[in-house]
Amino acid sequence: MFLPQISDAFGLLSMNRNLPLLKPMEKELPLAASTDLDRLVEDFVTRTLPKEVWTHEAHLLVALWHLHHHPLDEAICLLRARIIAYNVAVGTENSSTSGYHETMTLFWAWVVDQFLKSHQGKLPDLAATFLESKYANRKLPLLFYKRAQLFSVRARARWVEPDLQALDFKLI
Repeated sequence: MFLPQISDAFGLLSMNRNLPLLKPMEKELPLAASTDLDRLVEDFVTRTLPKEVWTHEAHLLVALWHLHHHPLDEAICLLRARIIAYNVAVGTENSSTSGYHETMTLFWAWVVDQFLKSHQGKLPDLAATFLESKYANRKLPLLFYKRAQLFSVRARARWVEPDLQALDFKLI
């Protein structure tokens, strides 16, 4: 498996265990132009993105931007560090039960990376195509993982291999 492992994400995550858990809103993020995507990423990186904008779609767009601009391993390192830092900035607890999730981050990085390898175009068009595709479905990890495995403490802390079927982009 190409996805890097870390032995214990919670060493990085333990700095804000007493902060309240914040849940993202369930709405799509509009994407009209490249500047919208660049602004989203800039606000995320500078930790000024309003927490209610940090939706599933925003996570995917940020991953897409990073994987479009950086090699896979570098993008994963940046995403890991930046998600953890963003959570701290908005008061989301990074712990064994909330906040940063290593397996989810690496799973979605794999999906976005595979999508980018199979699609050509300008970044705003790719982003719009991705969000409208089956690849952005929030339930996608459940094709490969049982819920108990995916939402386990172990999967939150480190990469866990799928327990239903091996990752294969053709199965999506």
